[in-house]
Amino acid sequence: MFTQIVVAVDQSDHAERAILAACNLARVYDASLHLVHAAHAAQDAVAVGADVYVAFPSDVDDAEDQAVMTAAAATAQAQGVMPASQRVGQGGAADLVIAVAAEVGADLIVVGRRGLGGFGSMMLGSTSLRISHLATCAVLTVK
Repeated sequence: MFTQIVVAVDQSDHAERAILAACNLARVYDASLHLVHAAHAAQDAVAVGADVYVAFPSDVDDAEDQAVMTAAAATAQAQGVMPASQRVGQGGAADLVIAVAAEVGADLIVVGRRGLGGFGSMMLGSTSLRISHLATCAVLTVK
């Protein structure tokens, strides 16, 4: 049923459960597992008015993002699944996950219901919702 499974990782509790669910499915279906993490730049803000702040990205911490991926791969390996690929990329998490899913021919994307998106995701819509709208394959959202 599933041969290529992509899972989004970000060190949130929901993403951790998504990794576990994806590993379980990968074992059951003997599927390849692909881990994806969108690096997010730290946000700096500058005051431009009394109550107006503008956020802009500052330097990306490659070591921190690589640590997220290393932890996700360790979780998968502890579940008996060796990731077929690991991708840390820039940009929007949903767009990166969709791009990797297309690249590997995924037939399932597993994503946590809530991640580390915070206020921005409340205003703009969650990553999991965007993935479910853009995906051309099945999407499992894990709580």
